[in-house]
Amino acid sequence: MIVPYVGVDFDGTLAEYHSWLGHTTFGAPIQKTVERVKGYLALGMTVKIVTARACQHEETKASVAAIKAWCKEHIGQELEVTNQKDFGMMWLEDDRARQVLKNEGSFVSDVPAEEWKQVQGLLRSEFCNAGADPRASETHRTSRLRTRGIRQSP
Repeated sequence: MIVPYVGVDFDGTLAEYHSWLGHTTFGAPIQKTVERVKGYLALGMTVKIVTARACQHEETKASVAAIKAWCKEHIGQELEVTNQKDFGMMWLEDDRARQVLKNEGSFVSDVPAEEWKQVQGLLRSEFCNAGADPRASETHRTSRLRTRGIRQSP
């Protein structure tokens, strides 16, 4: 049976993220998101944490356990943690997502083509230089985008 749920990213969406601090070390809660998640739960909705921290690596069990404990502390209950979306997901709240119109391919909020080319180039070069952790150079990447006057999210 497919259970409908709201997917919520962890780093940068539910918990502050400024730089990688380890698999089980997290930022402070982002109150606006925490309150929204509590509201979903109060309405009887299911919420799952959708995060790359749950991908298959040697620290997965520790990461998932730590995220569940963080949720218990800040949301009041443990939430399921996954790194995969499925047919039950109604929507995903994520600091890195861009919404696309269904069956059309257009972005809901368009970024001008020239600006998008700059962003793609910066991200491509930063991910190639980031090594094992693609978020390792996020602070540097963010400051480079800002200095070029490029919006980070539409």
